[in-house]
Amino acid sequence: MNNLKLIIGLISIMWISACTDFVEPAIPYNGFTTGVYLRTVETKASSFNYFKLNEAKWNIVVEVVGENEGKDLAKDVEVYVKRRRGNTTSPEVKLRTIPGSEFGAYPGTRNFPLAPNRNFPAKEIIVTADEALKAMNFTQADVFGGDFIEFRLVLNTNDGRAFTNTNLSSDVSGGAFYASPFFYRVPLVCPSALAGDYDYSTVGWCGTVNEGKLKLVATSAGVYEFRLNGATDPDFSLGAYAACYGATATLPGGTLKLNDACNKLSYSGQSRWGEDYKFKSITVDGPKLILDWDNSYPPEAGVTTITRTDGSSWPALTK
Repeated sequence: MNNLKLIIGLISIMWISACTDFVEPAIPYNGFTTGVYLRTVETKASSFNYFKLNEAKWNIVVEVVGENEGKDLAKDVEVYVKRRRGNTTSPEVKLRTIPGSEFGAYPGTRNFPLAPNRNFPAKEIIVTADEALKAMNFTQADVFGGDFIEFRLVLNTNDGRAFTNTNLSSDVSGGAFYASPFFYRVPLVCPSALAGDYDYSTVGWCGTVNEGKLKLVATSAGVYEFRLNGATDPDFSLGAYAACYGATATLPGGTLKLNDACNKLSYSGQSRWGEDYKFKSITVDGPKLILDWDNSYPPEAGVTTITRTDGSSWPALTK
């Protein structure tokens, strides 16, 4: 029975510790200095839309977690920014300094952590893409889809200490409870919205025309397949095989996909016979998208016109 009580007592202590942000050091260790961290409580916007940079923003809510419920700990929080392109980064610059006095009541309805007596000073941080670019002395022409804007926070305390991503443990930075990375990598994304139902007309290499209804189906973000006339199998010949080999011709199949990377179209993968497909030219004329394509098995080629029927125009697509 005594052993059972001991086990239950140990479990209770472990449970209480796991649900506590800070455990005050006990004598004889009352000289121990506790750390401070910025918990990311909410992420409201985590990417920049490359096509709408003038409207894009990064938006998070953080709170100061430390002893005495985090009160009177933060002198200020510095926000730094840089651009990443592959393995290359621009020089990091300070974007702004947020005084500790701006940290206060949680903005909005608090739903994490689900525990009482947690009233840590909180602050919503909003940085627009324009503000970030200006701080780095960039214009919109200096960034591309696929780039990243990296933000780093530094929490300076009133007793002269500084906390950031270089002096914290992996538990604090990546743990779901602590959620305090001090570092945020924000991608410049190019939303792709080409999926839909269209009319098409293809002139094959043999000079014969094939036309009908085309469905452009998104298989993942920015990746598409062509499906013609209600068929479920993709047809990357866009009807040219039917025009030149006959209606029962075996379609290219394979791993072929159409990719849209920031309005630049390209093929990836190969046909079932190992052929590569490519665009010779891409022309946009309002509601008409003209694809001049061929593959690595001459003379197979075609010119396909895909026409929108919803009254809108195609975006400025290129190859």
